[in-house]
Amino acid sequence: MHQIQYRQQQVLYDKKWQTLLRRAWLFRHIPFIDAAFGSGSLALGNVSEDSDLDVLIAAQPGRIFTARAAAIIAFGIFGWRRSKLDHRESAADKVCLNHFVTPDTYQLTLEPNDYWHLLYTQLTPIYGQTALIKKFNHANSWAGISEYRLDARHKYQTASLFKRVLTSLLTSSLGDWLEDRLKYYQIKRIESGLPRPGEQRPSVIRAVASHLSSSRGAKRRVGDPILSSQKKTYRLPPLITYTDFELQFHPDPATIEIQ
Repeated sequence: MHQIQYRQQQVLYDKKWQTLLRRAWLFRHIPFIDAAFGSGSLALGNVSEDSDLDVLIAAQPGRIFTARAAAIIAFGIFGWRRSKLDHRESAADKVCLNHFVTPDTYQLTLEPNDYWHLLYTQLTPIYGQTALIKKFNHANSWAGISEYRLDARHKYQTASLFKRVLTSLLTSSLGDWLEDRLKYYQIKRIESGLPRPGEQRPSVIRAVASHLSSSRGAKRRVGDPILSSQKKTYRLPPLITYTDFELQFHPDPATIEIQ
C-alpha cells in the first residue's frame, strides 16, 4: 500500500510541475520580472489535488509594483492566476503570485529555521538567466545553495523582444509615474482586503526532510524514505509585506510539521 501511495503522489507531483512548466513561458513577456522559481508545495513535494502553483518572483528594483500588476494581468487573461477568492478546488492548478523580491531582499528576510532551509534548498528556477539565478543563490548561501544546479525545469532564460521593448519604454519618467500610481492603487487594495479577526484559514503544512542538519544544499527527491522519526513543528504567523523591496502575501497562519 505504501508503494502505491508513493507512486500516486509522484504522479500527482509530476502533473503539477508539468502544468506550471506549460505556463512558465509567460514570464518571458512580463516586464521587470528577472526570474521565477517554483515554490511552496511544488518545492516541498507535498502536493494534493487542490494544490495551487506557488512561485517566487525576482523583480527589478524600483518596479516591483509594475511587475506584480503586469503578472496579474498576464496570468489573469489566460485564467491561470489564483485570486484571493479561490480556495480548494477553485485554486487547483492556478498560479499563485504571492511573493515578489528584489535584489535587496533576495536573501530571506525572516529568521531561518529548518522549514525555510528546506524550502529554499528546493526552490527550482523556471525562468531567468543563469547569472541572476546564481546571484539569488549566493544571497541565500546560508541554506547551502550558492552553486547553480542545472535542472531541466529551467526551460526559459531569455526575455522576448516584446518584453525588452516594453521594459525599455518604461525605464523612464513615465515608468516612475506608473510605478507610483500602481503602488498607491495596490496598497489601497491590499489594506482594504486584509482578513479580519475570525476570517483567517489556518492550515497545516507537512514536509519530509532527511537529515536536514547534515545535507545542506543537497536536493531531496520527492518520496525519499524518512531516515528519522523526529518531527519538528513551527508556527508560521500571517506574513503580509508590501514595500518597495518585497511583496509577500500569506494572510493565513500555518502549522509547519517537518519529519
